[in-house]
Amino acid sequence: MKKIGIICLVLLLAMGSLGINYASWSKNLTISGTMVTATDLGDTTIETNAGTRNTGFIEAWDEFSTTKSYTITAFMLYQRLTGGNGNMHVGLYSGTATAPTTLVTGSDSGSLTVSSATGWVTYYYSTPFTLPAGTYWIVFTFSSTTLPGGWNARNTTGTHIYKSGFTFGALPASWPSGSTTETNGPTSMYFIGY
Repeated sequence: MKKIGIICLVLLLAMGSLGINYASWSKNLTISGTMVTATDLGDTTIETNAGTRNTGFIEAWDEFSTTKSYTITAFMLYQRLTGGNGNMHVGLYSGTATAPTTLVTGSDSGSLTVSSATGWVTYYYSTPFTLPAGTYWIVFTFSSTTLPGGWNARNTTGTHIYKSGFTFGALPASWPSGSTTETNGPTSMYFIGY
């Protein structure tokens, strides 16, 4: 048995001197690459004012611009209350600094059940989508006024654009005309990608 151990040690030393790699155990896991949760993909601040959501509305919040392309895998929404029930659709629209225009392909989350968890809640896309460099708006619509969550918003600096009379369902390919604009937000919500 001692001879086998010596032979293994000699082989390892010989392989090392020849520059041959070998496996070793480590209790640390290293992941290369960068997951992005930067403020250029939404608002990572827990804002101080309470926000509410209404059924029958499609809402656009928090225009942002990014100079690089990302693959989006999820979004985070800060929720401060439990209770209630309902669903939401969330997506991103390209646009200008003053208004959303076109739904980003693959960004409609589909009908998601709103979690009753509090704090930062992660909602994953079943299929990640590509977000090219550009200017975007966070858009959502809700199925119920008794949703859990109770979102936080600053209510003083962001632009909020909404359209009433919207039937809950898939987000439209183009932002509807006849919208109302107000100063509100930003909402504590951001997207995650790489």
